[in-house]
Amino acid sequence: MEKNEVDRNIPLLVRVLGSLAARLKTLRELDEALDAIETALSLVEQYDLGLQPFIVQSLRWADILRYRGEFAEAEEIFESILELCQKNPEAKVYEDVALQHLGKLRFDLAEYDHAMEFFEKALSLRKIKNDPYLIDSSEVAIEATKLKM
Repeated sequence: MEKNEVDRNIPLLVRVLGSLAARLKTLRELDEALDAIETALSLVEQYDLGLQPFIVQSLRWADILRYRGEFAEAEEIFESILELCQKNPEAKVYEDVALQHLGKLRFDLAEYDHAMEFFEKALSLRKIKNDPYLIDSSEVAIEATKLKM
């Protein structure tokens, strides 16, 4: 392959690495998941692929860290992404995702009041999006949190 052909395929490679990292996380292959997502983020930065790939892969990175029990690091990333989403109109579409993930992190830390706040904010944004799958996800999280409270 020529260099410009490789460069054109970098966004696809980033998406594949991100999907691979998400599946490895689900399988609890967390070291491998972390390697894949860090490679994806490195490519996003190296090729200046823009805000959307940066946010998507950063959310995955933080979620892998949450699964690894690295809560402080995950929280820092989730909060920085949330702030970016709140300040940048191009990123606003991911605000509910960042809120939902922060809720999951608080849930994992048994901070159920805080988790509930994040889940409810995510739900309100998801109702605006009118995406039944996302709405259901937030509603399930809220019900699980109520049970823990």
